[in-house]
Amino acid sequence: MGISDLVEAEGEFVGRLKRAGCVILGKTRMTEFAFGLVNVVHPTPWNPCDPRVHRMPGGSSSGSAAALAAGLCGFSIGSDTGGSVRHPAAMCGLFGYKSTFGLWPTDGTFPLSTTLDSIGTFTDSAQDAALAFAVLTARPVPRAWLLKGLRLGRPTNHYFEDLSPEVSAATEGALRVLGDAGVEIVPIEVPEAAEIDAVFGPMVSVELLATLGPERFVAAREILDPIVWNRAEPLLRYTAVEYLQRRRRQQALCRIARERMDGLDGWITPTTPDAPLPLADHRTPEKAAAWIRRGTRNTRPGNMFGQCGVSLPIPDSGLPVGLQVMCGPGEDEKLLSISRALEGLLGHRARPDMTGFL
Repeated sequence: MGISDLVEAEGEFVGRLKRAGCVILGKTRMTEFAFGLVNVVHPTPWNPCDPRVHRMPGGSSSGSAAALAAGLCGFSIGSDTGGSVRHPAAMCGLFGYKSTFGLWPTDGTFPLSTTLDSIGTFTDSAQDAALAFAVLTARPVPRAWLLKGLRLGRPTNHYFEDLSPEVSAATEGALRVLGDAGVEIVPIEVPEAAEIDAVFGPMVSVELLATLGPERFVAAREILDPIVWNRAEPLLRYTAVEYLQRRRRQQALCRIARERMDGLDGWITPTTPDAPLPLADHRTPEKAAAWIRRGTRNTRPGNMFGQCGVSLPIPDSGLPVGLQVMCGPGEDEKLLSISRALEGLLGHRARPDMTGFL
């Protein structure tokens, strides 16, 4: 069996797009197996936010975000296993929506993690995302939530730690605007977010190896991107008992996260700890791996907890900065309604001026 046998030529989700009248323009570049934020040996799309410096566009769905930011399409799609839609949305100044796991069928996509993969969309606005969601789910378009009385949890640990100055300033500025408009920002503790390396990391690597097959993975050592090899190779000796222990812990974490959301409409955090950094600073496997671990620090917990989430662009932040909102499993309509309300208050980020690329 070859890799092509693992993925159908066209899945149900693309079929829904076509039946809704969408014109499929083509495929975009992404990281190898959707496993990380950047490739080392494959080309990386140019982030349209800066015509002079090749900055990180985010990943794994880097090409989808860059294409939309450059105005090459009306909206684009990607997959999100640990932030692969929200992260590039934040890097490219877009609205990125990660659906609840299982909301949309993933046949036709390469299975990185069969227990965490979800499909998401890149749009210019929360309003556009709500429209696409309504068409693809045959539900009414989610309306903007009332800001007064909205209660959003702000984690006191993990998510706001070690932020770059520009991300910290943009995030705090946005939260002040929300507070002034009547949104209640509630401090909460989410100590379980610290388990992303112990639980999330092994689950994804082991499930990728199960898809590829250990023998095929080892035989392909010379052609694999070193990022993929370095992340998955240590898990070749992982036992079934260890995997099932992590899987059961992940299920428990989903229940705990739902309990921590009691009395709240959602959580709000920075999407990433950094604005888009120069690609030239992350050319080696070691530096790229450090960027991946740091860059997905705030997005991976959402997948581990089974949440749906978005990244909203913060206007006037200089380089793009994203504001992440997370809701409970199955609360996608509520999430998009809240996003529309926040967007109506914060405003839109202007598309980049593409004349510098001519």
